[in-house]
Parts: sequence; structure tokens; C-alpha cells
Amino acid sequence: LSYFGGHREKELKKILDAVFFEHHTDRISQAVMSALNHGDIRISVSRLEQYAVCAYRYFLQYGLKLSEKRDNAFAAYDIGNLYHEALERFSKKIADSPYSWQTIPDELTGRMMDEAIAETFEEMKRTDVLDSFRDSFVLKMMQNTLHRTVWAVMKQVRAGSFEPSGFEVTLAEISSSEALSYELSDQTRLNLSGTIDRMDTYETDDRIYVKIIDYKSGNRDIDLLSMFYGLQIQLVFYMGVAVEGLSQSGGKEVIPAAMMYYHVDDPVIDFDGENESEIESKLLQKLKPHGKIFNSPEVIEAIDASFAGGEVSSSGGVDMKRKKDGSLYKSSTVVSGEDFATMLSFVKKKVRALGEEMSRGQIDVSPYLLGGQKGCTYCPYHGVCGFDPSLMGYDYRRLKSISQEEILNLMKESADA
Repeated sequence: LSYFGGHREKELKKILDAVFFEHHTDRISQAVMSALNHGDIRISVSRLEQYAVCAYRYFLQYGLKLSEKRDNAFAAYDIGNLYHEALERFSKKIADSPYSWQTIPDELTGRMMDEAIAETFEEMKRTDVLDSFRDSFVLKMMQNTLHRTVWAVMKQVRAGSFEPSGFEVTLAEISSSEALSYELSDQTRLNLSGTIDRMDTYETDDRIYVKIIDYKSGNRDIDLLSMFYGLQIQLVFYMGVAVEGLSQSGGKEVIPAAMMYYHVDDPVIDFDGENESEIESKLLQKLKPHGKIFNSPEVIEAIDASFAGGEVSSSGGVDMKRKKDGSLYKSSTVVSGEDFATMLSFVKKKVRALGEEMSRGQIDVSPYLLGGQKGCTYCPYHGVCGFDPSLMGYDYRRLKSISQEEILNLMKESADA
């Protein structure tokens, strides 16, 4: 120490700073936050979810706009975009044809899908990546997946009365700007945007039932615990906006019927001598969308007409199983109308709460930890934030596990407050 103290004070300070390092909570001023947002906060709902995962990651990615260097190979971003764009183009081709989703011939379906994929690639202007064998192989796999997706969606749509009424529907198309804007306590506004992958509707004489579908490249389900902590609010918020927007456009009562995730996939199944019908049934079981369905006989039968007869015990298109007495098993993804309304009200309040935190400049390096799930998983910014829970001042935002019943009770209390 005497050596360093007499000759190399700067080196000594660096060593001591490293040994006794302590991270302090990050916060930026309201003026800086306002400058980054160019005034009011304008953000997509999916980015608001990212903020709930880790505020500092959000700040680096969308505030400072730091990004990883990309090569020419197909990335997950390209794959997801192609899936969404091709499915939207395909739906428009059906809308422009004399057919509906219920009546279009299978051979025409395949041809339209091929055209939609080719047009999407041309639009993306990424044909340079197809020079490599790997990317050509990926393209072929994606084509197979999209054809399988359209086949499964056709089967699921034709099983009931719902009809796809829009693909890639922006929230601004179906709702007023007031419904997407929240005035925060500091007089700034939180302006939200988003795009619904697919919206299905079913109309009766006096009601419009709405079903929201979100396409994902991985398996996902609606989790009430993640919703409660703001980690999964996108689909519920979309439903609330859709119901409100459609209610203003006509005299019919608008009912939220289902919010679901569809895994875009071409699954491999075990084959043990089954006939074609049995193989199709196995594939449809693998490709069921997951989410929440309004527990109403009219809704359930509109989603899967086979439930109307009272004989079928399991749906081929969604997670619903019926007992002999006619009631549904607890494993069925159905919720009461009251619980549906509770989720919609709670998410609106959660959106505002996250907006308040953001406007105050809270950008803590504090990723969430919930069970075995961590906000740091797959995060590309670890080299920037230096997060290490073994160091002083760093720690996960530890979220408490709560029972489903307790979550709904807490959501109701929040909605009523």
C-alpha cells in the first residue's frame, strides 16, 4: 500500500474501486426522458412489456437504440416478419377472391400461399441471403411451415362460425386516439400503438363476438401471473381496444370471446400406422392455439360447432374438454365473463402504472426473476449493463408467485380501486 500510495495513486484507486464496487440505482431526468421520447411517450404495447421485463434493457434498446451487428443470414427477426407478412398477403388474396375462408378450394389455397410467400420475399429485398445453402434450406422449411399453418387455420376456422375479418390490424384502425392515450401525472401523455395479427368475428342479430389471435414462432400461453406483473399485457390490451372500437362503430353489443396464441410450426408427430384422418387429428392437436375463452355455450359452439351436439368430449381446435355431465374440465382454457372483464380493466391500469414509471425516468438495472424465468435470458446487453447479482447493489426484481384465484382477486381489487 505504501508503494502504491507513494507512486501510483491512480492505480490504487482503480483497484480499490473494483474491490469495493457497489452499483447504484439508475434514473434519468424527466428532461432527458422527454428528449428521448421527443415530448410525449409514444410506444408500442410490446415495448411496454419489454420495459416491465427490464427497464435498463428497454432504455438501451429503444432509448439509446443500441443493437447487435447483423450479418446477411436469415435471423429470427426476418423469419417472424415473413410469417406475418405472408399470412397477411394470403388473407388479402382470399378477400379479393369470390371465396371465403369457409369455401375456398384446397388447391387454390396452396397456390395463393405460394404467391404470397414469393411476393413477401420480393418486398423484403433480402434475396441476397438466399445465396447460401443454409438460407435456401431455411426458406424451404418456412414455406412448409406456412403451408401447414394455413391448412391448420382453415381447419380451425371451418370448425366453427368465426370468420377472419382482419390481418395485421393496427389499433389506430379500430379505435379512437383517445382510447390509446393516457395522461400521466406529470402532464405528459402515454400514446400506445400496436398491431393485431388476426381478428376473427362472429355476428348474431344483436351481438358481435371478437376473437384475437397472435402468431408466435414459439409456444406461448396466457399466464395470469405474468399479466399481473406487466410481463404479458399485449393480447389483453388489444382485446380491450378491439371491443371498445367495435362498440363505437355499430349498435350491436360487442363481446370478447377469445384471446389466443397460435404457434406457427410444422410439427413432427409419432406415426404408428394411423390412417390419414388420424394423422390430421394428431397434427391439429399439436397446432391448437392457447389462451383464454369466454365460458359461454354460444361462444364455445361458435369456436367449435362439434360441441353443440353434446357428444364430443374434446375439441380438435382449442384446449377444451367436456365431462359427461356437460361441464368443462378445469384444464379447459375458459374463463367467466366477470374474469374476462377483470383482466381487461386491470391491464388498462397496469399500462398507466408502467407509463408513470417510465415518465419518472426509472431505468433500473433490475431484471425480473419469477420462478425459473429471468429477464436476463437471451438479453444481448449484458456486456453493457454488467449485471451480476453477486455484486453489491445488483439484484433481480424478485416477483412473488401467487395462486390463480389470488391473482384474480388482486386484479379485481385493483380494477375497483
